[in-house]
Amino acid sequence: TEQRRKIEALAQKDEFYYRVYTLGERAEAGSTIFPHYELINEISWESLELYGYGLDFGETNPTALVFAGIYEDKLEAQELIYRSHLRDSELIELLKSSGVKRGEPIICDTNRPDKIGLLNEAGFDAYPANKQVLAGISAIKNYDLRITKDSRNLLEERAGYSWKTTREGLTLEEPEKLHDHALDALRYWTFMAHTAKNG
Repeated sequence: TEQRRKIEALAQKDEFYYRVYTLGERAEAGSTIFPHYELINEISWESLELYGYGLDFGETNPTALVFAGIYEDKLEAQELIYRSHLRDSELIELLKSSGVKRGEPIICDTNRPDKIGLLNEAGFDAYPANKQVLAGISAIKNYDLRITKDSRNLLEERAGYSWKTTREGLTLEEPEKLHDHALDALRYWTFMAHTAKNG
């Protein structure tokens, strides 16, 4: 069946996620959420079926813009902006210099609806994200994650992105929300795209 095929595919892509969330087994403490990924030199532009941007707003924390695209069972990502203390005018200029064009969706952090409105006024197509964390993580795990080598902060965040654990060593269905700005941006776009692709 289709459900069985999906479960078997999940087991091959992420054994931890399969064991804990399909088989109900206890996880090991400190388990990395995205253990499997591939480094790539550049995005496979000609192959992409869907693409766009995720944007996580920050003040003292960095504002992160990630480009992402899907084709077949692959999700490719590239960090484009990772800067703290950005003024609105600076963000708009950085978006333009990063190559973001009208008609390309930017799925945004909903904590700052004023900034989403500002981006739309500036000629971008900005939309509020669905910020369900577990659903977004699950959406990413449907694909083989590929990250460009120049995405330094995104790669660092991936390496440290782990499930919370109790003092007794039980792993909770909740990620450690410490250093995840670029990952949040990737999650925003991927959840939207995966939902659109699969109806």
